[in-house]
Amino acid sequence: MNSTPKGIFIDFDGTLINAFEAIILAWQETLSFFGHELYSGEKIRRMTGKNDTSFAGIFGQENEKKARQIFYDTHDKVHLKHLQILEGAEELLLGFKQKNIPVVLLTNKVESCAVQQVSHLGWQHYFDHIIGAVPHRPSKPDPTGLLLGCQHIQQQAQNCLMIGDGLNDMQVAKHTGCTAIGICADFNAQELKEAGATHCFNNLNEVHTWLNPIN
Repeated sequence: MNSTPKGIFIDFDGTLINAFEAIILAWQETLSFFGHELYSGEKIRRMTGKNDTSFAGIFGQENEKKARQIFYDTHDKVHLKHLQILEGAEELLLGFKQKNIPVVLLTNKVESCAVQQVSHLGWQHYFDHIIGAVPHRPSKPDPTGLLLGCQHIQQQAQNCLMIGDGLNDMQVAKHTGCTAIGICADFNAQELKEAGATHCFNNLNEVHTWLNPIN
């Protein structure tokens, strides 16, 4: 992209915030209930970044409802207690706000949970729209959510950036023609570029520096 982006799509967990403590705890509680071997935190983070977290796939179709209940009962009790803002996150969002670039939070987190967390952080003013997981709407890497966001901000995907740390973030951008900006954390630059990243950075401060010429 050689011009100022007309819109920003940005992931939440692992990109702007670290909310994985509650997610990992919920997975371990669910795995333990069904007698499964516990997963490492790294594995759970990578599963999340690949959208490879099907309850039916892991626990069986017959246990999907119970597994989902245990996971969310555990997660929702603690998720607001363990939020950590990642370095450079608020500075980046503030920069977009000052430049009047619309920002859509695009996450595979349950949408109501994402709204709660954004409100808890006092970040409502940074986002023009929040798009998360809701029943009967496919999540990233399916392009439905990103295209819905384009409708809300009245922009074409080709004129926007998608910033995220997961493979599903890069894939959804690739599917829609959106420029994909990868943050190297649980996935390295090669993995992110193979999934569709145009540029890769080590952190949000580097992204902010790269975007600094925008005016």
